[in-house]
This record gives sequence, structure tokens and C-alpha cells, in this order.
Amino acid sequence: KSDRGRKFSISQVNRLMRSFKVRRFRMEIDTGDPVLNAKLYPLFFHLERHAGSIRLNFINRNHLLLQITNRPINLLKAIITT
Repeated sequence: KSDRGRKFSISQVNRLMRSFKVRRFRMEIDTGDPVLNAKLYPLFFHLERHAGSIRLNFINRNHLLLQITNRPINLLKAIITT
């Protein structure tokens, strides 16, 4: 039995994922149903105040912005560190 490629352990994958930094996050959602939007509005109001830029709109626009960054040295450290 031969190994094809390198196998990553769970701890290496976790370190690799933690090496990324979220620089920007913005989400705007419209369900398409004005009644459902009105029912969800209080939930999204509290989410925006506590969790960041999460908004519910009534103008039929869905938008997700996720900007993440990483540096090659951080990737190498995450893979090599035991």
C-alpha cells in the first residue's frame, strides 16, 4: 500500500484554519417575502448589534462579502508545528 500525497492530521487542519484572519464580513439578506422579512427583522436587528454587519433588507438584494487574508509564513508554521 503506497501513500499518495501527504495526509494532514486534524490538529494541523485546525491550526491551518486558525491562521486565516477575517478582514471584512458583511451579509445582506432578503427572503423575497415581505411578511417573513418583517417577522425576521427583530432577530436581524439584534444580530447586527451583537454579531457585526448582518442585515435584512426589503429591496430584493442578497449580498455576502467575506475578505480573508493569510501570509505564507503563517501557512508554513501551521503545517510544520507539531
